[in-house]
Amino acid sequence: MQVSVLTDNHIRGSEELSTRVKGLVEDALARFGERVTWVEVHLGDENSVKRGGQWCGLNVKLAGLETFNVSSGSGDLDQSIDDALDKLVKVIDRTIGKREDATKNAPMSGEPGL
Repeated sequence: MQVSVLTDNHIRGSEELSTRVKGLVEDALARFGERVTWVEVHLGDENSVKRGGQWCGLNVKLAGLETFNVSSGSGDLDQSIDDALDKLVKVIDRTIGKREDATKNAPMSGEPGL
């Protein structure tokens, strides 16, 4: 899984921040294995120098499927990242679950479909 961390001009990007965020993403999505091909993490702050308004957006590509986008805004960057990752895991679970259910319920070759 390729993970990229991008920040707006109000969040001080650093190697430490990037490494920490990549670790959080990889831990949260590890159970999906190679189904997740890449993740873009966008971090920003709507309020600039004021406190609060920090957000996290995640763009994710699943193998063989379209790109999914989730986001979360909070007063705290860490909370925004955690909330966005929670949303993403739920979206991937639903998507993979629906796809696997459709495969299980599909008529086998030679069986008449309903």
